[in-house]
Amino acid sequence: MGANLTFPEVDLPGDRTFILTGGNGGIGYETAKYIAAHGGRVVLACRSEEKAKAAIEEMQKEYKDEKQKTSPTAANAGASNGPDDLNIEFMKLDLESLASTMEFIDAYKAKGYPLHSLICNAGIAYAPYGETTDGYERMFQINYLSHLLIILHLTPLLRASAPNSRIVMVSSVAHTHGAFDLDNIQGKRSYNRIYFYNHSKLYQVMSMYALDRRLKSSGIGVFSLHPGVVETGILVNNWTDSKVMVPVVHGFMRLFHVYRNPYQGAATTLVAALDPKYDGESALYFDSCKPTPPVSLAKNVENQEALWKYSLECLKDYINEDVLQGVEGEVKSEPDANLPSEGENLKSKQDVKDEATHDTDTGEGRDECEKEEVTQNTDAEEGRDGCEEENEEVVQQSEDDIIEDNQIITEVHATDTDDVKEEGRDISQSDSEDRQDGGRSTDAADNAGGEN
Repeated sequence: MGANLTFPEVDLPGDRTFILTGGNGGIGYETAKYIAAHGGRVVLACRSEEKAKAAIEEMQKEYKDEKQKTSPTAANAGASNGPDDLNIEFMKLDLESLASTMEFIDAYKAKGYPLHSLICNAGIAYAPYGETTDGYERMFQINYLSHLLIILHLTPLLRASAPNSRIVMVSSVAHTHGAFDLDNIQGKRSYNRIYFYNHSKLYQVMSMYALDRRLKSSGIGVFSLHPGVVETGILVNNWTDSKVMVPVVHGFMRLFHVYRNPYQGAATTLVAALDPKYDGESALYFDSCKPTPPVSLAKNVENQEALWKYSLECLKDYINEDVLQGVEGEVKSEPDANLPSEGENLKSKQDVKDEATHDTDTGEGRDECEKEEVTQNTDAEEGRDGCEEENEEVVQQSEDDIIEDNQIITEVHATDTDDVKEEGRDISQSDSEDRQDGGRSTDAADNAGGEN
């Protein structure tokens, strides 16, 4: 992007433990490596054991090579004085299954590890319509709902490690184009892959505020962020059905130098997860390593509580009163107005504007292929065939629609290019030339990071 992304150096004790979802490539890879290089223990929670272990092996190799360098740079700072080996381990997590997510939660508890920071990094983007094994729209569950289940169950561990434990949600500036519509939250009435990605990122920011109200006196900080537009494999992985979208978007991003590399993309996540400046803070949304106001819709308390209520209903088979009491026992304020029912449409043109710069009316001039029902598409990633097809009409976009949708993607990814200059380390473009690995193969469901 051309921005100088700055965050401070930190030394982490060896027992300071981080869970990072989706770290076998892209932003998650660089985030995990940096934390471990500075002494922390990282649990890499991914779906693919093969890819995760290969990524860990590559991190160890790169780290040892960097330790051999005599003059630390932005790319290898921390390595020269860091541990002999990176303390990173793999644990199985498939966010597309709530049962698998519970297996991960139980396995983590059984290890007896503390938990100081939970970084919700994994996700998918722009996926064609499909349902998870639990019957939910895929981006809703993978990007948001399954992460919420982890948060609910592991909050006691975060409390035990407080003060200054943290929950970090890798959202996106795309949330500014999201809408909240409980009547169509699963895409049963209509579906557009770009809009529903935006919605899932909005839910992350909304849930940040809902969690903050419940954790006010816990010593747990809850943050969300936009990592920048990072060149990774997520666009390619999820637009395999289009011959137009990938070259058009990649061409635009490269031509106008919009992309950050994965190392630069990890900077804002690292600020949210590590910067001691924000000890004692909570409910902050970061962009380019600094707090930035999110869209006004994300701050609507009634909508936050309606989403919370709906989400708990979705998770009712995997939570009990003890789990809820561990989180909800500290709600300090509730909205005065009666909450709308799950069937009410909460989308409002007035609500979805954040000053003059945020136009979040997602219906204007668009053909969203309004249909009563859509079929499940096959998995957009590795040919997974876990969803049964129904004999209904599939929602498709024409190539003209896809080109038009590109305008939204590029608009959503237009971030502030002003230099961010704070105390600490400056990650300049020249410092990270050796990190230009945007072509690293990533598993879309295992790594959201810069794919936002």
